[in-house]
Amino acid sequence: PQCRDNCGTQMMTKTYQDDDRRNACGIGEIYRTWTITDMSGNTTTIDQKITAIDPTPVQITWPDDVELDCVDADTDPSATGEPDVFDDCNQLAVSHTDETFIQCEDACYKIIRKWRVLDWCKYNEQNGSGLYEHQQVIKVIDTVPPSYELPDTLKLGLSEVDSRGAQDCEVRFEPPEPGNLDDNCGEVNYSLVMYTDENGNCEVDVDDELLTPDSRGNYRDLACGNYIGIYTIRDCCGNVVTHKV
Repeated sequence: PQCRDNCGTQMMTKTYQDDDRRNACGIGEIYRTWTITDMSGNTTTIDQKITAIDPTPVQITWPDDVELDCVDADTDPSATGEPDVFDDCNQLAVSHTDETFIQCEDACYKIIRKWRVLDWCKYNEQNGSGLYEHQQVIKVIDTVPPSYELPDTLKLGLSEVDSRGAQDCEVRFEPPEPGNLDDNCGEVNYSLVMYTDENGNCEVDVDDELLTPDSRGNYRDLACGNYIGIYTIRDCCGNVVTHKV
């Protein structure tokens, strides 16, 4: 404080005492009481209020959404990113919760990661101020179709020969399973449909008939001629490959 006295200011002394009401973040008020004493022992007190504020808002850089290949996918926050937070005054706490939506176990799924940053110095439970939230989407995907082995052509032998040596032109067809059926991440299944190939062009035309297998998936009493078998092989992430025999 600037002081004046009728007998001069050379021998004045100034002391103060603080009532510090700032919080743990250093924000709040300091109530300072000054005592000025002249050379004759006369005293005067002056009250001063000092307010400490935080003019800088919390700075948060949220992690980006992430898309990972299913092979060795690491979804830990240390790999997919964490919030980068900074404030020169505040006490900040960071947490997250995950909600996982699975299409195929360990192969293709989505994680909705909800991040929360809490500013202990500014948090107001009534209106939620001081709490910052962000949603990060983490996708684990499989874009690689399954692998397999199948022939392009099959030739079937006749099933019976009658007593006169004439061949009954009917065969029983037990479709082969795809060999070395594999996928990089998930499970694989296949299906087969068969048609007659009336035109012999290895294409399914309007004249071709869809055949119905028996309960074991075999085809009985096939007449001599050409047929088309279409294998559909898919993994649990929806990658599909077809093969025509």
